[in-house]
Amino acid sequence: MARGQSGHLELKAPKPLREVLKLVPLEPAQVQMAMVNHRAVTPDHLIRPGDRLALFPKEYPLFADWTDFRSSGDK
Repeated sequence: MARGQSGHLELKAPKPLREVLKLVPLEPAQVQMAMVNHRAVTPDHLIRPGDRLALFPKEYPLFADWTDFRSSGDK
């Protein structure tokens, strides 16, 4: 998946973010942070049909107070 690329994913029911990441052409290890509807979320957050999901790669600079929302264990 190229930087800045967008796409559309059809969900029929809510799924945890960690499961949704398996459906996109991106390695979950590359994702540093995810935001749903403009809010940072944890890997256990339920993604619902109609939600807007933004994924940020590890090289993307983040604010220090977002550390708890990073999807990997390397905070």
